[in-house]
Amino acid sequence: MTISAWFGDTHGNLAMMWRMAQEWQERTGIAIDWIFQVGDFGIFPHEDRLDAPSRKHAERHGYSIEIALGDFPKVLTGEIEVPIPTYFIRGNHEDQEFLLNLQKERKDHWLRHPIEVVPNLFYVPDGCIFKLGDVTIAGWGGCWGKNTWEMDYWSKERAAENKSGYRRRLNHMTRDMFERLRRERFDILVTHDAPTGCGLRGAPNPKSLLLDPESLSEDGEDGKGMPYIKQLIEETRPRYHFCGHWHEFHETAYGETSSFVLDKTIDDGVDRRCMEIVEL
Repeated sequence: MTISAWFGDTHGNLAMMWRMAQEWQERTGIAIDWIFQVGDFGIFPHEDRLDAPSRKHAERHGYSIEIALGDFPKVLTGEIEVPIPTYFIRGNHEDQEFLLNLQKERKDHWLRHPIEVVPNLFYVPDGCIFKLGDVTIAGWGGCWGKNTWEMDYWSKERAAENKSGYRRRLNHMTRDMFERLRRERFDILVTHDAPTGCGLRGAPNPKSLLLDPESLSEDGEDGKGMPYIKQLIEETRPRYHFCGHWHEFHETAYGETSSFVLDKTIDDGVDRRCMEIVEL
């Protein structure tokens, strides 16, 4: 028996995530074997690597750049230790170049093995399929971007800088990783973005969506989310699917697959479903 903890977007609130897991252990007397986080982990090694949207969000809501930066710099230096083995995929708010460089250093080794960033902390790149105990897990990070979908994951075009010097396309998902994953089989699929049909209420910019904006209603058959993730779930039929990105909680069944959209991991006085404990 394996006890796993699954967390929604942390945005750098790493010490809080680990504290929540440890408090659950203390309440129940049951040890968590490992944690898996669904992206927007908060991978920013230092302040000048913080992405523009995170800076703007901090300015808009009146909190400091230090808070926006989060706990990862302290994790990287060892000031904060990782108390429980923790795995994560990338979200759209990370230092994408930092993560890509980790992959380049491992060549193709990352296709079947997560990358250890610091002791007990492991990055699961897009398309990585690996065994964790008795279960096989597949990771697919980033969010939907219609102008990037057909670009190769490693293409120079995707990594090109925009006018403000920001490689925004690196935040997005790519078709080649979808094609890789749909040919495989695994017990658990972890994505950052959410599938259509899961009941999302959020409303991102309609111009960037894959679906016709007029079809995006709570009453629609599919509603908001990404159709390719739904298609991948239906084709590969994993036992579980976990994701985040939308800062909402939803639990949905796609055939025999239990799918969880996890809420944001934050202590703001709101009752959020940001952690799920699953026995595997």
